[in-house]
Amino acid sequence: MADVKPFQRLRTTTPVPPLDTAGAALRRAATGDEAAFGEFYDLTSALVHGIVLRVVRDPAISEEVTQEVFVELWRVAPRYDERSGSAKGWAATSPTGELSIEFVPNKLFGPASSAIITDGNAPNRVVR
Repeated sequence: MADVKPFQRLRTTTPVPPLDTAGAALRRAATGDEAAFGEFYDLTSALVHGIVLRVVRDPAISEEVTQEVFVELWRVAPRYDERSGSAKGWAATSPTGELSIEFVPNKLFGPASSAIITDGNAPNRVVR
């Protein structure tokens, strides 16, 4: 019993990056792979819809806005750069804000309504 060595943790010399399945699916979708975009949608739709629902606060309109967000994500998928963050983070922040702001006022109040516009650099402003 005296020659039993204590447990030692194994250490690797190179860190293993976390598995980003949404990122892999988005990279494949950027090449036009519709099945990969479906996988990306399955991995991110709850997150995106939750954000849109918090902004819009109307479930029916939130579904429409979420659909528009994913249409835009499909269009801009080739712009995704994994060095700037995770695919889920990109999906949550890339076009979500712009589409919510552009799309929601028209759905709720018609095209002549006011909208709050944010561009990330300037403070919010009201446009009529």
